[in-house]
Amino acid sequence: MENEDLVKVLFDRMNEGQQLRFKQSIVAQTVYYVSQRLPPVERDEGERGFIELANRWLAQPTAENADKALMAAVFDRVDGGVRYFDYSDYFLLPAEVVGAENGYEATKDALKAAGEFVAEAKQWQRVVADRILADTEYI
Repeated sequence: MENEDLVKVLFDRMNEGQQLRFKQSIVAQTVYYVSQRLPPVERDEGERGFIELANRWLAQPTAENADKALMAAVFDRVDGGVRYFDYSDYFLLPAEVVGAENGYEATKDALKAAGEFVAEAKQWQRVVADRILADTEYI
């Protein structure tokens, strides 16, 4: 069975609380990878703002915070730094992952964030899903 299929099977077996924990893990994974590629603070053109929105949702995972993060990413594409080529849309990924419909859907953009470490990121997602479903510690 492919890794993505196994993660989907595990996710579908999770209760609502476990699904939230899984999505929080996926958002944290995305923040980790995107943080590794941030420019120095003095050259920041707005890239860090999307990590801040993701961190706000991690601290308080409400629908309101998820909507704010997703709308910030959408509006940035329309009339923001991405549109004006200040920075790559890669830096929108943390906010977009927060705005994903559910934790499983979030895995797709999280894997984009992993870049050359996608194989490791897939493995990590599977292990986390398995451990959350089993209600064991994973981090």
